[in-house]
Amino acid sequence: MKKQNYFTILFMTAVLLLPGLLQAATSKDESLFYAARAGQHHQVASLIKQGANVNYANRSRETPMHVAASTGQTGVMQYLRGQGARHNVATVNGWYPIHHAVRFGRIGAARYLLQLGSPVYAKTRDG
Repeated sequence: MKKQNYFTILFMTAVLLLPGLLQAATSKDESLFYAARAGQHHQVASLIKQGANVNYANRSRETPMHVAASTGQTGVMQYLRGQGARHNVATVNGWYPIHHAVRFGRIGAARYLLQLGSPVYAKTRDG
């Protein structure tokens, strides 16, 4: 097979498969991300009722749980968890929500994540 044909087949395969592999974000998903960060509990609840994905991940694979932990929004974290949000999801750099809570000194958020069983000794990509 010619090299050019190989790359054409590879490209076409990627075009056909990537849309299914990548998580398409809706404006509701992105809005949920920002509402969780800001601690807007009512907005978080409304967006989830409208179909926002509680486990939406951005390009860095941060989720609403990560950003709520980073700003200490424990009430939002509890609500997200009650709606099925995962608390043990790592970003592309290996950061779990517990890392975000601890890094930013959010003791209540860290305690909550520990109660859920977050990995105490999880290492990031940097160690």
